[in-house]
Amino acid sequence: MNALAKDKVGSYMNDHFVSSHQKVGTFQKIGDQKVGGNVASYFCKFDGTVIHAIPGPVDEATFLAEARFAVELHNSALFLATAGPNKNLNLTQQKAVYAKAIKKGFEDRVGPTVTLPKGGIRSQPKGAGQQVQVNQLLYQTPLP
Repeated sequence: MNALAKDKVGSYMNDHFVSSHQKVGTFQKIGDQKVGGNVASYFCKFDGTVIHAIPGPVDEATFLAEARFAVELHNSALFLATAGPNKNLNLTQQKAVYAKAIKKGFEDRVGPTVTLPKGGIRSQPKGAGQQVQVNQLLYQTPLP
């Protein structure tokens, strides 16, 4: 699963992001099994607000797809934020713009029949994994 060690991933990340890492825990090796050491990848704006996230280790194709989604999401939100009367938005307005872009991206992935009511996470669609949960959380609370 070592996606970050792949040349294609490294090249894309270098072109679109400033990368960093933070070690917050470790794993133990019990026999041949690694236990603990959870991994998450966060795509953030320059000020640390989260645009998108990937829970757990993923393969190269999945990592690239999620990184591209983060770039497209950010570009879509920037377009919405700078079009017409939307210049110089405050943080609350920026969050609304990101929520709109996230909702569109989320619906493109899961389907337009999924509704996300304010104030709570709806039950997961059949077959939904952790990535769908992350998308739902970022839709409901954009730019944490």
